[in-house]
Amino acid sequence: MSATLVFTGKQQLDFERNDAKTLDPLQVRAKGICSLMSTGTENIVYNRLFEAGSHWDNWVSYPFMPGYSWIGEVTDCGSEVSRFKVGQRICLRAGHAEEHIQHEDDCFPIPEEIDAETAAWFALAKITYSGARAADCTLGDNVLIIGGGPIGQMAMRWIRNVGAGKVVMVDPVPLRQEIARSGGANAVI
Repeated sequence: MSATLVFTGKQQLDFERNDAKTLDPLQVRAKGICSLMSTGTENIVYNRLFEAGSHWDNWVSYPFMPGYSWIGEVTDCGSEVSRFKVGQRICLRAGHAEEHIQHEDDCFPIPEEIDAETAAWFALAKITYSGARAADCTLGDNVLIIGGGPIGQMAMRWIRNVGAGKVVMVDPVPLRQEIARSGGANAVI
């Protein structure tokens, strides 16, 4: 039996217990090493930091299964699995759980020289890489990145790697806090 983290309501969480399942021929079973918790999406959902009627409100319903950047070690392989072996570390786009069973095509190997905590950033790296590609930035382009959290920081690195000219990052949350401290929207920052 293993457990999966679930948000059951605003600022409420629990663990859903899962019975052990038999593997299909092309599935891999892995025990969790670590997973990355998002300070953005998962914080917003856990604390219900959105307005009624917003796209967030339409998307989020409880119970909510958080997580999308999970690292584990293979403990069992289906009879036809060819890409993985027991003891190998893998990363998955999956929730926070003690164990996952996935088709081998949904698992990605982690090179031995990369530690688990670093590997856990793979999903955010993929998200920001996709965003940087979609921006179609080329050598010398000037770029504005809005938001200085982990996604913004990683996006800045991808954009700089394609040779962007000037890259400016603004973070609206600290900016809003500074405006409030300094006397309102007409303050000069």
